[in-house]
Amino acid sequence: MIDRIERCQQEDTVKMTDVSVGSPAPSNGGSGIGYKRKVTDGMRHDRVLHDKRNRTGRWAVFVLATLLIIFLPVAIFTWVGQFFFGLPQWGAAVGLVIGGSIYSYILPEYMLITVQLLRGFVTQNIFSGDRIPYGPGWHPTYLWESREKKGNAPLDLITISISEEVPTKSGQALVKTSLQYMPNLRFITNFVGIDETTIRDGFAALIRSFLSSRLAGFTLEEARNNIGNLNDELESSFMTLAVDVKDSNVSAQEFEETYGIMTVILTIEGIDYPPAVQKTRDAKDEAEQQLGVVAQLYGMTVNALQKKIDSKEIPLADYNAMLDRAMAMSENATMSVKSYHGLGNTRVLVGDNV
Repeated sequence: MIDRIERCQQEDTVKMTDVSVGSPAPSNGGSGIGYKRKVTDGMRHDRVLHDKRNRTGRWAVFVLATLLIIFLPVAIFTWVGQFFFGLPQWGAAVGLVIGGSIYSYILPEYMLITVQLLRGFVTQNIFSGDRIPYGPGWHPTYLWESREKKGNAPLDLITISISEEVPTKSGQALVKTSLQYMPNLRFITNFVGIDETTIRDGFAALIRSFLSSRLAGFTLEEARNNIGNLNDELESSFMTLAVDVKDSNVSAQEFEETYGIMTVILTIEGIDYPPAVQKTRDAKDEAEQQLGVVAQLYGMTVNALQKKIDSKEIPLADYNAMLDRAMAMSENATMSVKSYHGLGNTRVLVGDNV
């Protein structure tokens, strides 16, 4: 249940509990904003991949391939020019043009890779199947590394909202969190090929696990008062929190490495009723408001009106007729009520007109 929460809205099955009952927790909400990690330029620099690929070997292959591609045609055509025409210089010139043309094609396609700013790139060894990561800049590559468009991964910050229902002492609570993460260049080979839904589901499971045990002892109102404290605890314990990944229980840090991401901000923004429960509460509040207007029209208290309805002293048809008036008046209407149960010629104002 992330962002869009779909459920059958069966209000008759929703059990309502007044969260104001009992001793509310003191409003010591803390001052934390949740887990936060500072992002530096070094996190997006190719040097974080210092142990992820053989740079020396690639430079050696680059130099040898350059010499071979350029000077082998020169040597061959120099010999051809000398042997057949007695013009080695012309042969060397032809060989240089041919070698240069081949090199200009092979260089950007197979020997050199250019990665744009705030990007990571992943190639694949066509023989071993291994993934090779590259950071921003230009780098030599092996000729046998394949490249695909999906290997080009942005290192931008990604912000999403996650909403999870968590049980409290007073019923289900809808906890709204804000998450900001980015691909981790050091583990970019794990990030490529992972869709956002997988990452969102993982964070949703983590949030649900973190909150379930902590909110079980709170009413919803108490939980609201402790959002700051919850964020403080989230900040201090985030990396050790458990989350289910691929049918196994891992820490948040292991979860990040598995999917090649880096959590930048995770904060609890608010706690409220789920939509179905909120709709029921709104309907209940509206009904109570309308009952109060009907009581006013009858010139009695709500309790007195309720007793007369229960004893059927006020017929149901009469009550429904007056309820229709109350519903009209709940839309801030002004009505003229003439001689109804002793009210006389009275103008009753409701809502903003009161």
